[in-house]
Amino acid sequence: HSINVANLAEAAASAIGANALLTRVGVYYHDVGKIAKPQYFIENQPGGRNPHDKLKPATSAAVVRDHVLEGLR
Repeated sequence: HSINVANLAEAAASAIGANALLTRVGVYYHDVGKIAKPQYFIENQPGGRNPHDKLKPATSAAVVRDHVLEGLR
């Protein structure tokens, strides 16, 4: 996943004149915040059990959104 995203992001950065290498390196770390609550992400939900089903929509959205902030810590 990270390699595919890195390839796409690097190409996009190059197309707009941004720093392609910095973009590529940043992409490798883009999901590190998921480590704090891995069970809330589809790739870690065996058997179709989704903890988001028990959350209010706003709380569910915050869990997904906040993995970015967790990754910055």
